[in-house]
Amino acid sequence: MKFLTLFTLRIKHLYYANTRCRDFQIEPTPRTERFLKDQRCIMKLLSDGIQVVTPVDDEGDSLISMPGNAIFSFRLRLVHPNFPLFTDMAKITSKSAPLFTNEGLKVNTIPLTLSERTESNTEVFLLREHESSASFILGGRPLDGIAPSQFTLKGLDGDPKLTYKPGKMEITINVAATPKDRVFTVSYPVEPRLGRGVFAEVEIHNNESMAKPGDARSEFQIWFEAKKARWIYYFVTNLSAAHDAFTIAPDRSDLTLKISEVPVDDSDTLAKTLGAQYPKEEGFSLNRFMSEQLVSCQETPIRGLRLKQGNQSIFDSLPNPAIRNFCTVQGQDAFFQVVKKISEPITQTKTNRLWLTPTSIQAFT
Repeated sequence: MKFLTLFTLRIKHLYYANTRCRDFQIEPTPRTERFLKDQRCIMKLLSDGIQVVTPVDDEGDSLISMPGNAIFSFRLRLVHPNFPLFTDMAKITSKSAPLFTNEGLKVNTIPLTLSERTESNTEVFLLREHESSASFILGGRPLDGIAPSQFTLKGLDGDPKLTYKPGKMEITINVAATPKDRVFTVSYPVEPRLGRGVFAEVEIHNNESMAKPGDARSEFQIWFEAKKARWIYYFVTNLSAAHDAFTIAPDRSDLTLKISEVPVDDSDTLAKTLGAQYPKEEGFSLNRFMSEQLVSCQETPIRGLRLKQGNQSIFDSLPNPAIRNFCTVQGQDAFFQVVKKISEPITQTKTNRLWLTPTSIQAFT
């Protein structure tokens, strides 16, 4: 039997040099799993996504007709525990049930849109004979700020009116007196919730953006942005700065990252910790350097970021700050790195590992 690709779904992240994100497991919902089986489709796991193939005849046409309203639903489960440390999570966390979908997209549109799954609740009530007005307490919890127009009534004749008191979770129905007992339903939107352990959901609709089987345009993508923050380097040394100042500068003309020295202030708890470990009285100095712009987290080290004293290079290439070294300095989010250059043996044993409080951040030199 011949198979062609129906669609491919890949996850991309700008943190990685090749943008391939292997931080998720993708699983079909039970309904989609049954649908794939009925269509004789096969879902193949990729390192950064999935591929769904469908059986075709010799002319490349599907053996089983695909319904025009078909929806393929999947769940994303996060397997990388450090993912939130290097990812811009603002758009994701703003959604109660984030949903990546191609709904409404046109031909050649590959990136999926981030939206939110909607969910509603329906309750059944009884309006007694000859009653023209009655109040009911809702068993569910409508969305905050919901308007009466967002409720849907079914089962009542005429032009029923509904009012809503959110504090009491109470609706009041006004209608012409009914000649007999009437059962009716009330539907309203509620806050959607993801299943346990589900990071987000995915829906692939069989619409204009779905290419024909085997078409190279049949790839959909989910993109994640890298977290951006200031970069801070703390330089501990016993080298004298009497003649030349310490600086951090790139040795490449194409590197636009600018890092300047910023005086240490009392609000910087890490600087206080370092100052206590390496006191001025013992000949140490602490220099704090901060990037002038926000810098994206990136897996690949930035090459050519050099720490110098005058024209002399102390470190030819500084490491990227570790993603676990996250802090707030002067009200700004930042990633930090501690580097040390101690030219002579010191009288006390110093540890290279710093345990900071209250944030429990670790810094390694």
